[in-house]
Amino acid sequence: MTGAGRRTANRLVLAALGIVGLGVAAIAIWPLIAPTLGGAPLPVDDTVADAVTATGLGVVAVAWILAAAASLVVLLAVLWAVGSRRGRTRSAVDADGIVVDTAVVEGIVRSSLAAAPDVLAVQATTYARRGQRLLRLKVQLRPRADLADAAGRVRGALADLDAALGIPLPAVVHLTTGIRTALARGRRVD
Repeated sequence: MTGAGRRTANRLVLAALGIVGLGVAAIAIWPLIAPTLGGAPLPVDDTVADAVTATGLGVVAVAWILAAAASLVVLLAVLWAVGSRRGRTRSAVDADGIVVDTAVVEGIVRSSLAAAPDVLAVQATTYARRGQRLLRLKVQLRPRADLADAAGRVRGALADLDAALGIPLPAVVHLTTGIRTALARGRRVD
């Protein structure tokens, strides 16, 4: 499954858990708010009444237990959503006691691409996947840039990066254009 597919599946599961949690919370809190609504019966009153009677606990105790369980499910869903962004790291290299920050890697690539007229910006992000560091480079190009030339320059910049670090760093390169590139001013060359 791709990264986008996993994100979509995660969001669908979280949405389903949220809807179920809201339903359980509404059913759990109903005995407490029913007197303020004129004593309106719960829409699934008979089923819930039978289940509450079977537990041997009072209605209010069951309501609090269900509310706590729903809160726990929502809390676990939020922790799962927050924890799914793990893997992103600030250090591009962490070997033999040497740590190289991602900003340094970005600076090396940016300086290698400084002479490229079609390159507007470089952004680097590092991820830790399966015990290995992975560099993601986002290179913003001018509209109608020569992609073959830009790809060759980026390959050269990655070769310069590997030479500067002394170790090869696996990289994923994303060449992009957009509104920022369309509105960018011309680059002044001295």
